[in-house]
Amino acid sequence: MSLVSPSRDVAVLKDGSPRRLEAMLSAIVSSMGGAAALAVYPVLAAELRQIGMGSSLSHCLDIGRAFRRNMHRKTTELTELIGGQLVAEGVVEEVRNGDLSSLTVVNDLRRSAARIDFMDEFLAVTVDGTSVASTPKIIIVVDRTTNRPLRCDEVTRGLSVVVSTLPTIHEWPEGALSLVGPEAFGMDMGED
Repeated sequence: MSLVSPSRDVAVLKDGSPRRLEAMLSAIVSSMGGAAALAVYPVLAAELRQIGMGSSLSHCLDIGRAFRRNMHRKTTELTELIGGQLVAEGVVEEVRNGDLSSLTVVNDLRRSAARIDFMDEFLAVTVDGTSVASTPKIIIVVDRTTNRPLRCDEVTRGLSVVVSTLPTIHEWPEGALSLVGPEAFGMDMGED
């Protein structure tokens, strides 16, 4: 598989176990500034039309363009303008690292606390003990001062943040949730 960064750096991984490849991909993408295009295997455009999600790249580009056009706005307004949903806001009080890491965001005005679980990406948000968002939804944490989206490793104690979900492109089939939902990451969200 090949990765290309926005500045045209290229990395090629020839083989390895899924676990090792994931660790290498994470390190490479992080060193590329958090973004990279990935080519896993050659495929014809006609095949992609049959098996791919139509307009998924356009959807992502539209969100990115709306975000950049409105970065001067308050973070909560920006979330709404890109079609996202605000799930928590406040100051990061604690960051716990481990196999499944978490951070705690406290909002003194609303007297609420949110726990955001993460590994290499934000996986779930629980506010005052109630699950409000989880993978496969895309969860983002944005620095309220700069409106800059943060990677998991950039969130530190004392930051003022807004936690949101991005608009979805499609609904996942029920059978896929075991592969992309919280349980795929060893999380029990307490849902029946």
